[in-house]
Amino acid sequence: MRTLAEELSEQLREEPEKKKCSPGVKVSIAAIAGIVAGCLSSYFLWTPTDPWEESVHEGVGKIYARDAQCNVHKAAKEGNIRMLMRWSLNKEELNHQDKDGNTPLHIAALHAQPDAVQLLLNAGADTKIKNKGGKTAEELAASRAVKFAFNYAKKVRETELRVYEDLEKGNGGALSDALKRGLNPNAASPSGKNTDLLCSACKKSSPDIIRKLLKAGFVIVEPQGKPTALYTALMHDRADLIPLLINSGCCPFHNNFGNGAFLIHDAIYFDKMKAFSALLPHFNVMNYSPLSWAVGTPMSLAVGKGNVSAYDQMRKRGVDPNNPICSGKTPLLIVAARSNREEMVRRLLKDGVDKNARDKDGKRAIDYAKGKIAELLRD
Repeated sequence: MRTLAEELSEQLREEPEKKKCSPGVKVSIAAIAGIVAGCLSSYFLWTPTDPWEESVHEGVGKIYARDAQCNVHKAAKEGNIRMLMRWSLNKEELNHQDKDGNTPLHIAALHAQPDAVQLLLNAGADTKIKNKGGKTAEELAASRAVKFAFNYAKKVRETELRVYEDLEKGNGGALSDALKRGLNPNAASPSGKNTDLLCSACKKSSPDIIRKLLKAGFVIVEPQGKPTALYTALMHDRADLIPLLINSGCCPFHNNFGNGAFLIHDAIYFDKMKAFSALLPHFNVMNYSPLSWAVGTPMSLAVGKGNVSAYDQMRKRGVDPNNPICSGKTPLLIVAARSNREEMVRRLLKDGVDKNARDKDGKRAIDYAKGKIAELLRD
C-alpha cells in the first residue's frame, strides 16, 4: 500500500485536463482575431506617424521647461521672444539692471539678438542707461543686425515724434501715413512726451482721427498719476470726444492724481462746462465724498465755487443739495462762510435746503455766516 506522501506526490504530478472549445467557437475567435490584425496592419501601413507633430510636442515641452526657469535677462540673452513679450509689459523689469548694471537691452545687444533688441526698443526700453562700465546698450552692439535695429528704432522714434506733434495740432495726416508704414500705436512714447498717442489726439484732433487710432488697435490704458485721454479731452473742454472715449472704454470714474477727485470734480473746479455737460450723464456717483474736505461731493464743490451752471445741471438730474461731505457739512454750511456767495445761498434757500442742518461740530449755517448771508439765513 502507498503512503500518504506518495499519493500526494502522484496527484501533484498529474496535469489537469484542459477544457476544449467547440469547433464553432474556434472559428469565431479566429475570425475576430483576423479582423483586428487586419485593422492594425492597415493603420500602421497607411497612416504613418507625423515626425513634425512629434517634434512640436517635444519642442513645446522644452519651451515650458525653459520658461519655468527664465528671467528677463536670461530671455534677452537667449533671444526668447515669447518670454520677453511677457516681461516687456512690466516697465520696472524692462529696465532692470543686473549686478553689472546691464539692462535686458544691454544683454540682448551684447549677445547679438537683434529681434530681442527691436522688441525691447518697441516696448520702451531706456537706451540712455549705462552699465557699471559706463556703456549704453547701443555701445555694446557688436553685430551688424543689432546696430541696424538701433538705427531703425531711432528713425521710428523720429517718425513717432512727428505724429505726436501733428496730432496735438489737430492734423491726422501724419498718423495715417505712419500707420500705413507700420506704426505701432501702442509703442512707448518718444523722448519728451509723457503721454500716449490718444492723449495727444484728444487736444485738438477730430473725432474721426480718434476713431482711426482706436481702429488701428490702440489699447486704452489709464495709469495712475498721468493724464488720461478722457482727462485731456476734459481739460481742453472737448465735449465732442467725451461720449466717444467713454463708449470706447475710458472710465468716467477714473481718479487721475490720487487726491480722491473724479473727472467730474476737475470739470467743475476748472470750469469746463461743455465737458461737464457731456460727462454728467455718464456719472452716477454724485454723493461720493473723498476724504479731502477741499474736494467734497460734486454738488458741494460746485456750490463752494459758486458754479451756478454745474449746480443747476445736477439739480435737474435730481441730486440732493442737502447731502453732506465727510465733515458733515452740507453745501449750505460750506458756502455760508463765504461772503461772495450770496447768489448761491439764495438758490439753495429757494430749493428748500435745510437751514438747521448741523455738521459734526454741532454748528449750523447761521453759525458760520456773516453780513448779507447771515441776513438771508435769518429771514
